[in-house]
Formats: sequence, structure tokens, C-alpha cells
Amino acid sequence: MEKDDLGEFIEANAKDIMDPTAAILAAKESDKNQNWENRLIQTAQQIEGRYGQLTQLLQMSRQFQVYETSNLKVTSNRDTGESEIQFLNEHKGADGKTSRR
Repeated sequence: MEKDDLGEFIEANAKDIMDPTAAILAAKESDKNQNWENRLIQTAQQIEGRYGQLTQLLQMSRQFQVYETSNLKVTSNRDTGESEIQFLNEHKGADGKTSRR
């Protein structure tokens, strides 16, 4: 997805991602939270993610950069004729660090 497309998607769906509650931003389950807030917090923890505010997401879409390296690895066994093809893709941020999923 292109950076401009990401920004347009976020803007078009802003009503669905408006600023979350303080409990969700804190990412801590509590008896004081609503049940739905605790469910969203659990979901974020399961996918090793977190919720952001609309302004953060828009800022990210303006500055988002990913560098992709692709390699093709082909191995073949001449005795059996079997071949194996692997596509290896690596994504890195502008800082050179490997991107998380």
C-alpha cells in the first residue's frame, strides 16, 4: 500500500478509529474498565499491538517508509529433477532495523 493510499484510508475510516478511551490507551485491564475496553486491550496484547489515536495514525501515514529487499532462491536436485523455489522478502524501516509484522 502506498503512503498516500494509507493516509486516504485512515481519513476515509476516521469515524471508526476516533480517539480511543483512556483505558484503551493505557493498555491495562482493570475492573474499572468497561467489558468491551478489556476485550480490546486483550486483543491488542494477543497481536502484540496497541491502539493509537487518530492524530498519531495520520502522522504515521505521512512519515511511513519501508525498504524492501527481495531475493529469489532456487535449488534443484539433478538426480530427481525436483526443484524448490523460495521468495525471501525483508522489510526494514528508515533506521535500517527489521520491521515487525
